[in-house]
Amino acid sequence: LIKTDKRIVKRYPINILKIKLCNKIQWINILEAILEQPISSYLEVEVYNEDYFRNICHLLSNMDQNIFANFAIWRSISSYLPYASTPLRKLKDDFTTAINGYPTAVGQPRWKLCAKWADQYFSMVTSSLFVQANQVKLEKIKKIHATSAMIGYPEWILDDAWISKQYSEVNIKHYRFFENVRNLNMFIFKAKLITIKQPVPANRRWLINLDSNNALYYRAWNSIAIPLGLLQSPLFDLMSTDVANYAALGTVIGHEFVHALDPKGIRRDRYGNIMTLMKQDILKEYDRKLKCFADQYSSYAMGKKNMDGKLTIMENLADSEGLKLAYEAYDMDINHKNNRYCDIADGENFTPKQLFFIHYAQSMCRTSLSNYTMKFEMAELHSPTIFRVIGSVSNFDEFADAFGCQADDSMNPRDKCLLL
Repeated sequence: LIKTDKRIVKRYPINILKIKLCNKIQWINILEAILEQPISSYLEVEVYNEDYFRNICHLLSNMDQNIFANFAIWRSISSYLPYASTPLRKLKDDFTTAINGYPTAVGQPRWKLCAKWADQYFSMVTSSLFVQANQVKLEKIKKIHATSAMIGYPEWILDDAWISKQYSEVNIKHYRFFENVRNLNMFIFKAKLITIKQPVPANRRWLINLDSNNALYYRAWNSIAIPLGLLQSPLFDLMSTDVANYAALGTVIGHEFVHALDPKGIRRDRYGNIMTLMKQDILKEYDRKLKCFADQYSSYAMGKKNMDGKLTIMENLADSEGLKLAYEAYDMDINHKNNRYCDIADGENFTPKQLFFIHYAQSMCRTSLSNYTMKFEMAELHSPTIFRVIGSVSNFDEFADAFGCQADDSMNPRDKCLLL
């Protein structure tokens, strides 16, 4: 698992990339052409998959250059089809439907797509508006700002002058939609690349839209981001019960924290720097624990197709251990408030402990077509939600205790997978 992972992140000076990865690619020339400024040949960059670049180099050396050029041009053109006319978008949608088994966004009204693209390309502007529209929650959110995580929103998102300056180089023209999209893509690409010369200040390390309903862990900075968009019902509600909020939002936060200890995160120190030396006895024990999770999820099947437990191991690990962290936080909060568990929590005769796991399962509910699940969810980095829930709770003694599961039951196995 961790020892045989060929995708281990490594750091190299740019001038070494031609030697280590591919001498067919003029790395510095490409970056300088995009950024329109000089790049130091000693500047270090992180390489996430060396084999990928070596395979690209092999293709460049052996493939007919016309074929490669046609492929590159087609990839560029196809990425812009969603912004083209309706007939062209329908061609793209018909192709995607045939591959995925379900239609995409061609049937959506144009105004809805434009609203989505405006949020995508002007994320700082829309995030600022979203934060301003949710001022009621600001005081509550500040109470949890003491954590090292980035939660809610950064103060600079309310600075209109600063945001305007960030978009000052964007050239937007009336009645030139397609051209505007192209200009915005180049602007965003250059903004990302410039960070290799100008490190991102700690207070601006938000790489996710604040109206997003997702959370992220940044390995390079060892920090998590919980945007304001996630602090909404049904994951978080000020009028809801503690057990519901801990079970839904708490597990998301716990999930992101555990990514610091997944097979990629464990190779970085507390500051996010890559560690070159690790004790072999520690890695051996860690590898043994990972194998338990890999075997567990590989035993789950949908139809006649089994899960690939190695493929999904990082997310399975975060799900399972994140659930425990959220439960422990809820348990500590209840005890701190000197509010002992009631025997009966609601009209359905569920105890608060049982409600925690029920709320957790409900927060994970998703709907998807069966053919989509078989083609994509079974081959994605996240397990299908049914296995994410079953796998996590069956590794937790508190779940078995809450529902009185029999020993060696499928939901209460004798040998549970544990990391922490």
